[in-house]
Amino acid sequence: MAAVFVSPRKRAQQTLDPFFGDDSVDPGIVTAIGDIAEWDYGHYEGLTAAETRRLRKERGLDGEREWSVWRDGCEGGE
Repeated sequence: MAAVFVSPRKRAQQTLDPFFGDDSVDPGIVTAIGDIAEWDYGHYEGLTAAETRRLRKERGLDGEREWSVWRDGCEGGE
């Protein structure tokens, strides 16, 4: 019996779509597991670091120092 485990993140599940485009693979074997979820970027999902820094500056954040994902995290995410 086959099993496929995937992150619950939408982009990870979309990666599997081409594999389930025909009838040769049963989509019922796929299980989303939170323990293998990648980083949650919250409001910054899909943005580059440069775009995130620009948007944060436009909002008046990071006046004293530039944003760092490692130090400052992500609004609405981890």
